Amino acid sequence: MSRNTKIVSVVIPICDHRDQAYQTSADDMEILIPCNGVDVELEREIASRYPRLRLIPSRGSNIQALYNVGVEAASGRFVYISEIHCVAEPDCLEQAIRFILASTATCASSRSDGINRNRIAEGEQQIFENDIGRWRNDGKGKVAIRGFLIERAAWIRAGGLRSEFGHYSEVLFGLRLEALGERIGYADRSIVHHCNQSDFESLTAELIDYGVGECRSNAECSPAERLGVCHEWVKFANGRMSGLKLAVQQTKA
Repeated sequence: MSRNTKIVSVVIPICDHRDQAYQTSADDMEILIPCNGVDVELEREIASRYPRLRLIPSRGSNIQALYNVGVEAASGRFVYISEIHCVAEPDCLEQAIRFILASTATCASSRSDGINRNRIAEGEQQIFENDIGRWRNDGKGKVAIRGFLIERAAWIRAGGLRSEFGHYSEVLFGLRLEALGERIGYADRSIVHHCNQSDFESLTAELIDYGVGECRSNAECSPAERLGVCHEWVKFANGRMSGLKLAVQQTKA
C-alpha cells in the first residue's frame, strides 16, 4: 500500500484488553493492530473475524512501543491511536479531523468518559478527568492514548513514544511536540468511552508504572524534557531506595 492512500490510519495495539475488546472494523480507513504475543488467542480471533485488519507482530514490546510500530507502518496522512478496551462514537474520527482543520491545533485528544463497572473504575475516571482539567486550566494540551489524532509526519518528527518510560511517555511526547511548535488541542466533540480498571491490583500496577516512568525520566532525560527533579529516583539509582526498587521489579514482572 502506498503512502497517504487513506486520510487517517487507526492504530490499536492488542494489549491490556481488560476482557473488553470493543474496537471493530470499518471500510473507509486503514486499521493497524500491533501485537506483542501476550494474547495469541485474541490475535487469532481478530485475524479470523476481521481479515481486512492488518496485524503487525512485535513480540516482547510494551504498549508504547506497539504504538510506534503501528504508526511507522501506517499509510494515512493522519494517525489516530486508541486502546482496544475503548469504544468510539461513530463520528469520533470525523469530529477529530474537523477540529484539527478548523483550529490552530496540529494534534488533539478526544474527549473520554468512562465505562465504569464499579466504584474503583469510577475513581480512575475521576483521576483522569481531574488531571485533564488541570492541564486545560493551565492552557496546555496533553496526549491521551485513549484517543489521539496527529499527523503521521509530526509523530515521526517528535520521535514517537519513548517506551522505556512506560505510561509516562505520553507526557514526554506531549512536551516534545510542544517544543517542536505543535499545539495540542482537545476535540470535545470527538468522543471515546474508556473501560476503566475495576480492581485495585490492576489500577495500582498502572499507577506504579506511571510513577516509576516519571521518576526515571526526571533523572535520565535532558533538562528541557523535565517537569521537575525527582530525588527519589536519584536515591533509587544509587541503590538506597529498596521500596521503589521492589515496585520496579514487580512492574516488570
